[in-house]
Amino acid sequence: MYSSSNLEHHGSFNELKRLKIKHVRNVKGPTEMYLQPNTTSQELGWHYKEHFTMSQKPSWTYIERWPIIQNEMTRFVDHMKRNDRDFILF
Repeated sequence: MYSSSNLEHHGSFNELKRLKIKHVRNVKGPTEMYLQPNTTSQELGWHYKEHFTMSQKPSWTYIERWPIIQNEMTRFVDHMKRNDRDFILF
């Protein structure tokens, strides 16, 4: 598969057709080449630069977590292992 970083859409349908047949793809995605979506189906998920940048993290992506390292059962098993040599959990 060929790819070229200097590929641009020149407006020529024949050139676009030739590149499609040769499987030449542009390294840049459509959001990097165009400021607005080309079709209405691309509007979903299209990020405008003034609204969202990749350096910003949306508030819903971060969830503060407080894991319980030792729960009640873990403390019980640890206590029984220390005090009873014959203790078997299962």
